[in-house]
Amino acid sequence: MRGLERRDATTDLNAYRAGWTRVVLGALGLVLTPLIVPSFARFWLVYIFYIASALFAQILIKKDIGGSARALVGGIIDIAMVTFLVQRLGSASTFLVSIYVFIGMINALVVKRWVSFTLAAVGILAYASIVVAEILNLLPYAPYGPLWIRYSRPPVGGVVVAALSVAVLLLFATWIVNRLMSSVREHERELMNLNTQLEALSQRDPLTQLFNRRYLLDRIDLELARVRRGHSAALLMIDLDQFKRVNDRFGHLRGDDLLKRVADAIVQSVRATDVAGRYGGDEFAVLLSDTETGQAEIAAERLVKSIRDTAQRAEPDEAVTASIGFAVALGDDDSRSLLRRADQNSYRAKEKGGNCVVGSS
Repeated sequence: MRGLERRDATTDLNAYRAGWTRVVLGALGLVLTPLIVPSFARFWLVYIFYIASALFAQILIKKDIGGSARALVGGIIDIAMVTFLVQRLGSASTFLVSIYVFIGMINALVVKRWVSFTLAAVGILAYASIVVAEILNLLPYAPYGPLWIRYSRPPVGGVVVAALSVAVLLLFATWIVNRLMSSVREHERELMNLNTQLEALSQRDPLTQLFNRRYLLDRIDLELARVRRGHSAALLMIDLDQFKRVNDRFGHLRGDDLLKRVADAIVQSVRATDVAGRYGGDEFAVLLSDTETGQAEIAAERLVKSIRDTAQRAEPDEAVTASIGFAVALGDDDSRSLLRRADQNSYRAKEKGGNCVVGSS
């Protein structure tokens, strides 16, 4: 889901950048076209409308309003503007015909696939319409173009070839850019998935799949910031009793298997909002948010029983238990002081014979 939001944000950013191209081209057309073709000076209101619509579209993109409908309407306005210029300067004679293809390529880059092909079809239909209207003498040919264009109107066959060429080039350009963008987006999805996996791996202990020490310390710092704003939190330090005897007697593979079982027991015994991690070796830690002293003691006692029962099922010949020390966070704590108090309490629990809880605020 996060990846989808990133792609949508990237698409909107590209559309926003492309939108400024429309504004700039409209402004250049307003200034330069009357200098090149003086008779076009009378159409300044058309340029003003086009620039205003482009600026309005930029506002909608910035506010994330309209989505595909906005892109479709904006694309149709672009095509209408190009068709207006092309018809007046000579549908089969002006280089402005190439702008249809340019628009198709830009649309394929910044809008959804179906929108880009819809706009390509609209562009083909718009150009074909003025060509047919000129052939039927419903529209004059190049009424504002140079005299040599007006009096050297291409034959019907040449105009039809021009229309077909525009249609083929526009569809091909839209298709090829869409294919390229699909490939790019697929690679982006793969990269985002890999980044997600790498992020998870960087936070997890490879054996137990609990959070690792680095992530645990980061979360403790974040939780202490909440404590300074009036919330409560507690940290449990879990040290397994007699675990070394399992490694010595049965080997490290059996020891690793027991650690994984204990990790599963810890996860099943805490809340989804709590952070369970492997601190190192046979030591574990659990960060309890919004937890007072009494609640921390209850959680620790539940873990002592769960770990003892799990170890008994896994290694009935060895009495592996847990010594748990907990500390409730204080307003002036940092991660080191909180860890130190919880760790000291786990040692006190071990000194009492293990399989018990010692805590403090």
